[in-house]
Amino acid sequence: MSQLDLRLTKAIPFSGSKRLELIIEAFNLFNITNYDVSSVDTARSYQVFDPDTFQLETLPNPRFGTYTATLPPREIQLGLRYVF
Repeated sequence: MSQLDLRLTKAIPFSGSKRLELIIEAFNLFNITNYDVSSVDTARSYQVFDPDTFQLETLPNPRFGTYTATLPPREIQLGLRYVF
């Protein structure tokens, strides 16, 4: 997995110790495709019912060992925080 997360904060002071913080956060900043390792198809074969012979037929799984999902793409969020 390869990704870069970034957070920038700008504090705007008010009277006393009060301040307003402007926040921007970016996750997977460069939008790199990361595959979800928990989504690997681990079934070597699967079974199909044949209604003509009333038998289960075992077939090899063509997706064995492949990823079926990715992690989220680039996400950006904005926020405000008032500290008093």
